[in-house]
Amino acid sequence: MRSVSATDRLTPGLSREAESSACLKALRQNTRRHGEDYGIRLDTLVRVGGGAAILAGALRAAGSFASGGSEVERQSLYFIVDLLLVLGVFAAYSQNHEALGRWGAAGFLTTVVGILLVRSSRAVPGLDLYPAGALSVAVGWVLLSLAWWRTASGPAFVPVLFGLSIVTGLLGQIVPRASLFVTSGVIFGVAVVGAGRQVLMQANARPDGERRLE
Repeated sequence: MRSVSATDRLTPGLSREAESSACLKALRQNTRRHGEDYGIRLDTLVRVGGGAAILAGALRAAGSFASGGSEVERQSLYFIVDLLLVLGVFAAYSQNHEALGRWGAAGFLTTVVGILLVRSSRAVPGLDLYPAGALSVAVGWVLLSLAWWRTASGPAFVPVLFGLSIVTGLLGQIVPRASLFVTSGVIFGVAVVGAGRQVLMQANARPDGERRLE
């Protein structure tokens, strides 16, 4: 009968340790690969959102001068603008969500709620939710862009423009002049374009390693 040496007794334990080490290594590689893929997808969504914000701002500014067309055409334009705004505000927030903190989150949520109010402004007969929704959208962008400027090196002119759009819009409610509403819409559109441009600039400025989530 062959005697069992100490090396023979240790071999099963060493094999199990090697298998465990190989499994852990494979798990880490798989997790890292999925994290890189997720980071790339998020970066793509941010870029799409930045472009959407630029397009939304341009359409919003141009739509302020549009007086002709049917009601269906105008509502279709507003729907497209609102959809692009959702993508834009998502990109602006998700790109710097860790640095933006509570004020940035509050601005993001306020903007989204405002867009939902605008979209459902005709859902309740006799109740016009559009003014409250439009104000919520502008206030939300002010909060988000202020937090962006203070904590994540966002553009300083963007919150200023959003604030001016609110002031001119409120003045248009007090002094009923069409020019004030047009001015408010144009200023808001320029501010959204500025926000989208900054999103794309930050996305292009980051090296590939920083775009991936750990």
